Amino acid sequence: MDKTGYNYLFTTGQPGTYVMNVPKEAVKNVWESRKENATMQILTAGANQEAVNAWNTIYRSNAAISDYYFARLKNIAVSYQVPDGWMKGISGRFYIQAQNLLTLTNLEGADPEIEIMQNLPPLKTINLGFQLTF
Repeated sequence: MDKTGYNYLFTTGQPGTYVMNVPKEAVKNVWESRKENATMQILTAGANQEAVNAWNTIYRSNAAISDYYFARLKNIAVSYQVPDGWMKGISGRFYIQAQNLLTLTNLEGADPEIEIMQNLPPLKTINLGFQLTF
């Protein structure tokens, strides 16, 4: 699915007001004296007005919006019915069922369906079982 939405630049929060972890994508692209083309200004825990002004510029620009794609394997289930003659009077079935096994995306940071860094992505679950019928 092709989509347009907010990237990690939008969801990092104003400098000096971080109430969450800073995404690794922001830290990789932070300004340093020898790195002139960084997408993020200096990280600061205080009220650094220069950093706040730079963040406001990025936040209000289209730099915080990305075109991206994603494909997700949401549900898969496989089962095997044991032949009736296997055990007298008992039938059975083996099964495995999984959710959110795989997500392919070029979006950095947030889950591509949610787009907000503060939310957890969908949990990956795997159920394995055997059902007996007497």
